[in-house]
Amino acid sequence: MLDTYNSMTMKLTALVPLLALAACFEKAAGSDDASPTVVSSATWDLTYAATGHPLVATSRDGAVLSRESDVEALVNNYRVSLGLSALQPTSGVRDVARAHSEHMIAHSFFDHRSPELDMPWDRAARAGLAFTRFGENIAAGYTSPQSAFNAWLASAGHRANIEDPDWTHHGVGYAFTPTDPAFYYDYWTHDFLKQ
Repeated sequence: MLDTYNSMTMKLTALVPLLALAACFEKAAGSDDASPTVVSSATWDLTYAATGHPLVATSRDGAVLSRESDVEALVNNYRVSLGLSALQPTSGVRDVARAHSEHMIAHSFFDHRSPELDMPWDRAARAGLAFTRFGENIAAGYTSPQSAFNAWLASAGHRANIEDPDWTHHGVGYAFTPTDPAFYYDYWTHDFLKQ
């Protein structure tokens, strides 16, 4: 699925073979009057919008953080090999990306638009991220950082996000469900922004 928003270039693309991918083009930050609330547990913290969609998921799981960092490093190494600037990995962007991956698992969907009809830039703005452009790649079913990265590179829309010279910051959010999932076990969200 390639979804385009004419007032801003958005990068939303989906490729659905046995595994799933989607890339989202960016949009400028908008305003939102919904005040988030915070819910905590022993291993994660979630900040929710008034719609119930988690805006931020902060992980303390070393394996999750390592997988996310691995994809960020793969992307930066690839960008540098092309003569592009490396992107600044940012925990706030990562937390927004992870929240979307968690939300896709919790509500059995695979899309940039949440069941609450929020788009990636809506969630990012509500979570307090400052940006002038925002983009997103998503993938599901890929079990390793390398396989998710390779799949994104093999898709023109996803690769365009990764190679976009205007991005300044990024964050990858990974989530896994050990139970029998509706769709996939592994979910990846890679958010890009320009400040």
